[in-house]
Amino acid sequence: MRVSDLLMSNTYLSGIAKNKSKIDTLSKQIANQSSILKPSDSPIGTAKIMRFESKIASTDLYLKNINSSYGFVNETIRGLESMESEISGILVKLTEANNAINQDHLENYAAQLDQSLDALLTSANLSYDGKYLFGGTSHSSQPFAITADRSEVVLNSPDVSGNSNVKIGNSTNLKINITGEELFGTISSDPERDIFNTIIKIRDDLKNGVMPTEADVTAVDSFHKKLLNKMSDAGYIYNTLENTQSLLESQRIELESMLSTEKDIDMAKAIVDMQNYDYLLQVSYKMSAMILPKSLLDFI
Repeated sequence: MRVSDLLMSNTYLSGIAKNKSKIDTLSKQIANQSSILKPSDSPIGTAKIMRFESKIASTDLYLKNINSSYGFVNETIRGLESMESEISGILVKLTEANNAINQDHLENYAAQLDQSLDALLTSANLSYDGKYLFGGTSHSSQPFAITADRSEVVLNSPDVSGNSNVKIGNSTNLKINITGEELFGTISSDPERDIFNTIIKIRDDLKNGVMPTEADVTAVDSFHKKLLNKMSDAGYIYNTLENTQSLLESQRIELESMLSTEKDIDMAKAIVDMQNYDYLLQVSYKMSAMILPKSLLDFI
């Protein structure tokens, strides 16, 4: 087979172009720290990378939702604990007020109940980041208010029953609030005998020299039990946030590892390969310098 100068020239030029292309690709991969620069480099790998990146983005969103919920739940627990302390104190006061030796001090107990009522209202109207803890999903005004003559506590919000849900998984929403309706709803057969107005009724009776009845004590004790249950619910919510956060963080690490395996370039190997191609390129330049300049004058 006859090998012409033109064929040799084209062969060398083709080899030089391939080496330069390899060096260019490797330099871009090293600069971007990625083995896939465009979808056509690896359609299957690109699809996997997109799937992993989408899952990581979703995981980051769920983690953000969880982190932003901790403060609200912590404040809810603090509010419930404050109310539990007041209710426990009220039960002690009712026991003392029912003691015959304290009959001359009933007005004093009435004043103490009035102070406890204010403390309960303060806790019931606690807010966090502009949201009332026990106001459901209505945050335009404090959920509970006492009338000017302090004769009744009324609902000051259109609705305190709304659930605040946060997305913590692909198909998982977590309710993070204790609604005003489930906490301060009716606790006896009388619709008016919620905990606030129960305390007001007992306070007014004490002012009039009437000792607390068994029904009064039972009503307060029933609310105390409900309060303890809601404290348990709030604790469960907090634990769920913590456990889910731990799981998501582990999943994110695994996703990052799989993404790295699919996408990242072996930096050391890439540098060595680029040095090898550069060496071959330099050799090709030297060889071409001996072949390409030849002309008819070289053979005269």
